Amino acid sequence: MIKYDTEKHTYMLKDLGNGHGTFLKISPQMKLCTGYVVSFGEVHFGVTIKSDADVKSDRELEIKFLEGPKAGKKLYVRSVPIGNRRFRAGSKIITMGRQKDSVVHFTSGALSRKQCSVTGNIV
Repeated sequence: MIKYDTEKHTYMLKDLGNGHGTFLKISPQMKLCTGYVVSFGEVHFGVTIKSDADVKSDRELEIKFLEGPKAGKKLYVRSVPIGNRRFRAGSKIITMGRQKDSVVHFTSGALSRKQCSVTGNIV
């Protein structure tokens, strides 16, 4: 799970602990940084985090699929404070997996129905 931490003003990566296809146990969570590659099954995506120097917080997360069925595609997610640390209403959970209503839908049987989720707004 990738979630924006409003206290640390950064994106965090957390392993939900189900044990299916996990290559690295992250306990309890870790800061997600530009250049990290996140992998699950045959899917690998690179992470770029764009910051706003005025507020000193991470504002936008770019996910670029490097390998697998979505290779070359990008997803932009924003968990953006508006004004003085007020968050826009409507943040939602963006899911990736085999489930038909996933925002990023995969057909591979090697992935879970709900493989990964990102909290934020699609840009």
